[in-house]
Amino acid sequence: ITHRAHASMGRDLASVLGVGAADRFLLLSPLFHVGGWSTAVLPALATGASLTIPGAFSAGRFWDDVERWRPTIWTTGLAFIEMVAARGGEPPSTAPFRHVLSNLRPDTWELGRGRLGLPLGTYYGLTENNGRGTIDVAMTAYEPGYVGRPYTAADAVRITRGGEVLPAGEVGEIELSGPSTMSEYLGDAEATSRTLRPGGWIATGDLGLVDEDGRVFFRGREKNMIKRSGENVAAEEVELVLLGHPDVVDAAALAVPDRVREEEVKALVVTRPGAEADPAALRAHCLAQMAPFKAPRYIQFVDALPRTASGKPDVATIRRDFAGPDASWDCESALNPQSGGVSA
Repeated sequence: ITHRAHASMGRDLASVLGVGAADRFLLLSPLFHVGGWSTAVLPALATGASLTIPGAFSAGRFWDDVERWRPTIWTTGLAFIEMVAARGGEPPSTAPFRHVLSNLRPDTWELGRGRLGLPLGTYYGLTENNGRGTIDVAMTAYEPGYVGRPYTAADAVRITRGGEVLPAGEVGEIELSGPSTMSEYLGDAEATSRTLRPGGWIATGDLGLVDEDGRVFFRGREKNMIKRSGENVAAEEVELVLLGHPDVVDAAALAVPDRVREEEVKALVVTRPGAEADPAALRAHCLAQMAPFKAPRYIQFVDALPRTASGKPDVATIRRDFAGPDASWDCESALNPQSGGVSA
């Protein structure tokens, strides 16, 4: 990524956020991560704004620290919002934030917007384009998978499948173009050719759609697709539907090998304290919002999902430890106990 691309990212994000020299960014992400460097350091450098980098994060004293530092902009991840909501106590009535940007889920939206009163917005991007893809800094309601619109008129999003650009509303691979795009993977021409398309487009490997109004929606990652009877099921789509249930606080979807359908959909579910673990009700919730072949056949309740140090679901551990029907509720066995869990 060139110096020009970094400068463009800092300048344009600062413009979108309305950053001035009086603003102060709160940076909790590591500087080696694009979420910290591109969405905090670069716009601060571009405008002369201040940057607060705590020595250590403490959810318990978060609001005391905020009162002392008075940050106006916070770009963060889901895990930090969840920890502050769980252990940070009541927020002050006059929190200083003008913008808080994060990737969002329905439960995090409710925690951040409803309980903590944060002015939440969302964004989407890759390391390969400096984290610059789409953004919405003025959200008033949550929509599953919504990640905003292109930053500026110089940025673009298109949806492709098999080399063809798809019309509005159709799901395909998200491709991004803009002034902060990388030039190459240094010393790796093969990887560069797989990712950079003619015209400067980046192939993200993510699935999504652009609606008639130009809004972009994330629908999953191609490598997380579950292949069920020739149909593709995005794990993230199943997870978003499950997270829309009022009793669900966390969820992960994964593939389970199946001798009839190649793979089946399994869901790991964490429920809120005191909620009844009712797998049939959860499956009915899914069936009401998605095609039947996408709804999970297997549902397993767990106390917590394995997560990485950055707070993201540990997909490798989830696939290793839970990729089987054991300890799971099976909708087909429940509907037809004589079937042994297999139907035509």
